[in-house]
Amino acid sequence: IIWGVEAPHQKRFGGGKILTGNNLRRRGFTIVDWCCLCQCSGEDVNHFLIHCEGASWLLSFAIRSFGVSWVLSKRVTDLLARWRNCLGKHSSNIWNLVMQCVMWIIWMEHNNHIFEELERSRDYVIASFAGTLFDWYCAWGFPSGD
Repeated sequence: IIWGVEAPHQKRFGGGKILTGNNLRRRGFTIVDWCCLCQCSGEDVNHFLIHCEGASWLLSFAIRSFGVSWVLSKRVTDLLARWRNCLGKHSSNIWNLVMQCVMWIIWMEHNNHIFEELERSRDYVIASFAGTLFDWYCAWGFPSGD
């Protein structure tokens, strides 16, 4: 298991398992080969969730919010493997939810671009991330102060 934390089941991703452009092409769909968030590059899972400008700024914001310095991995599977409890004794339940929440928000913004033709401001996306992370944390009944 890559995730190792309990996020809501319908909000889990596995490395390479989301329907990015590459995965849709393998299923026989014909689509334009660019990322809808940054309008460049091919849309594979690593670009989509880590290296796309639309993803990397949210990842950077989330990481900085915890006062952590982090070098992003090239691949999602490597990033997730290193993420869980990377802080050792100083890890927390909320830290372990952060990456799932970031990726969920990126996925939702992707869907907003594709299906609703909506482009939300960075402030809106950050507020959505913070609210979703708080909701998930509370939903799992983690103790306060963690």
